[in-house]
Amino acid sequence: MIAGGGTAGHVVPALAIADILTERGYEVSFAGGPGGMEGTLVPKAGYPFDPVRIRGFTRKLGFSTLRTLGSLPVAAVDAWRVLRRLRPACVVGVGAYASGPVVAEAAVLGVPAVAVEMDAHLGVTNRILSHLVDRVCLGFPIPGLEGGKYVHTGRPIRPALLQATREEGLARFGLDPHRLTLLAFGGSLGARSVNSAMLQAFAGVETGFQIVHVTGSLDYGRVETELGRGREPAVPGPCLPGRLPAGSGSGRHRGVPGRGLGGRDTGPRSARSADTLPLGYGRPSDQERPLPRGGGGGFGDRRRGARRLPTGRGGG
Repeated sequence: MIAGGGTAGHVVPALAIADILTERGYEVSFAGGPGGMEGTLVPKAGYPFDPVRIRGFTRKLGFSTLRTLGSLPVAAVDAWRVLRRLRPACVVGVGAYASGPVVAEAAVLGVPAVAVEMDAHLGVTNRILSHLVDRVCLGFPIPGLEGGKYVHTGRPIRPALLQATREEGLARFGLDPHRLTLLAFGGSLGARSVNSAMLQAFAGVETGFQIVHVTGSLDYGRVETELGRGREPAVPGPCLPGRLPAGSGSGRHRGVPGRGLGGRDTGPRSARSADTLPLGYGRPSDQERPLPRGGGGGFGDRRRGARRLPTGRGGG
């Protein structure tokens, strides 16, 4: 059983684990929050899914904190029921709050348990679970967490991503193989600041390269409207793991409502160069800091992103 999720940064690697285990003959089931991305992506990937009703914590005390605390007994009951019904041979937690009650109860019951940390620091849930589980698999090396139960495995990647070819990508997006391509995306739900910067820099502008702009599902309508005022229409259709939309036209600037691309799993591994526009106050997050050290790209300034993006005008 795989428990947790929340965002595509957790769900997509979890699906990679599930794919490999399935190929090796194991039966895989998921448990997670019904409102997280796992509630959508896991069933679409063909895996059984059981909801664990728990609310995420906020960083400020208030009524939402009380509601979260009130959801803990409900989540504990949900976790106990699914563990009792399925009796898994092993439970793997992939982060997010929904993994907490499932993995903790499994460990207490004596079921072998593993926590998988996708980021370059232990999240709140995995910090607690690290005292209960048999192994903690780290996506990035974390100073002070070496040896013993801690194992640096790297971030899981779905086999389908590694099997895709350049020719297949060009055909699905209708891209010119002789022109450079810029791919812009902002996490599993998209990033409004990145979308606005891309529109400001490129909408209705002739460039020396072609652009695939993954907007995220929440902001797709706005980007489609803005692009409709320019020269290129947006490309309709969902953009989910293993299923990318086909494109048409000259390929100057096309928007796709991507979600669940896996964020840091896709860009630096497949691109010739990559830059990150950090969220928050324009500083790189802990999980992004290893990218430049490993040759995976550099950092831009989120607040000045639109002014720094090249437009292709005047040789820029």
